[in-house]
Amino acid sequence: MTIGRNDLCPCGSGKEHEKCCHGTEDRTGPPDKTSKVQAYDTIAYAVRVDVIKSLIQEFGVKHLNREYTAFALNLCDKISLTPDLDILRGHKAIWAAAIVQVIARLNFLFDTGSDLVLTPALICSHFKTVKSTVGNRASQIQKICGLAPGAKGFCRQEAGKAHPSLTRPENLRTGEGINAKQMKLFE
Repeated sequence: MTIGRNDLCPCGSGKEHEKCCHGTEDRTGPPDKTSKVQAYDTIAYAVRVDVIKSLIQEFGVKHLNREYTAFALNLCDKISLTPDLDILRGHKAIWAAAIVQVIARLNFLFDTGSDLVLTPALICSHFKTVKSTVGNRASQIQKICGLAPGAKGFCRQEAGKAHPSLTRPENLRTGEGINAKQMKLFE
């Protein structure tokens, strides 16, 4: 069976054969549309990650030191490689705020006794986001990435061990207020 120029293209595009794959049959067949989509998605993904990183860096210049900013950028890279977290979905500012919030949680930056103090309100006002939305996304990131205080590459190593609530003798004996991952820091 031959395909006429005005017939629908057999590649499934819905276009007339003349305006789609006509003339490519003698090469390798119809063009690979999935590779074009994948190339576009790869570019879109890289651009999205770069935009989120620039938002994090902007926040870091104003409110963090270089070390905590680097931790947040590391987490952004980890998220971009984690299939259960689709960084293309959702608002960029929410991703950036949630990443900063995870780093703040892991390094106890919400504690007024830490060397650098952040609040969820400060993070959300900077990114113009809603605290509950950012908190939910931060919890999702932390759970899927399996992050706890002391996680290498995302925390100061002394932060998890030196935090008062983790090192109180009564908490170490009873395990109160300490989850299983945090207990491993002391084993």
